[in-house]
Amino acid sequence: MTEHAPSDPIAELESLIAAVSEGDRAAEDELWERLYNTLKAIAARQLSSRSPETLQATALLHEAYLRLRDCEWSHLRHFYGAAARAMRNVLVDSARRRGAVKRGPGRQRITLSQLGDDSEAAVDLIDLDDALEKLQTTHERACDVVQLRYFAGLTIEETAKVLDISENTVDRDWSFARAWLHRELESPPPRA
Repeated sequence: MTEHAPSDPIAELESLIAAVSEGDRAAEDELWERLYNTLKAIAARQLSSRSPETLQATALLHEAYLRLRDCEWSHLRHFYGAAARAMRNVLVDSARRRGAVKRGPGRQRITLSQLGDDSEAAVDLIDLDDALEKLQTTHERACDVVQLRYFAGLTIEETAKVLDISENTVDRDWSFARAWLHRELESPPPRA
C-alpha cells in the first residue's frame, strides 16, 4: 500500500481511494475505517450547533454511512460530494418527519451564522434545502461549495483540494452563495 503524508488527510484519502481502485483489500478496509471516522466527525459538527432534537449524532452517522457504503468513488470529490449530500438528506428527512405541517413547530431552524453569515436570523432547514436546489440549477459549483463547507464541514483549503480549484475561487463562491442564500431565505415566501 502507498505511504501517506500524515499531515494531509485529504491526500491520504485520495491515496487510499486510488489503492482501492487497484484492488488493494487492505486499503479498502483502511479507507472505510477512515471514512467512518470522517463521517463521525461531520455528524458531530452538524449536530453540535443545533438545538436538541430527536436525531442523534450516531443515528446521523449510521444513516449517512449506510447511504454511502454501497457507493464507489473514483476520487475524493465524489466521496465528499456524496457525504455532504447524504448528511443534507438525512437532516432534511429528519426535519420533514418532525414537522409534518410546513410551518409547524417541528420545523428545524438554523441561523445563517451557521453558514458563516453574521446574521442571527433563523431559517428553516427545509427552506435551506429548497434554496440549495435552486442554487444548484444556476450556480452548481457554488452549491457544491456550500454543501462541502456546511454539510461536510470542510475548510476553505480542504474544499479547494476536493473540488480541485483555488482557495480564492472557493472563497468567492462561498461568499457569493452565502449572499445568494441570505437574499433567498430572507425574502418573504410567494403567496399561494
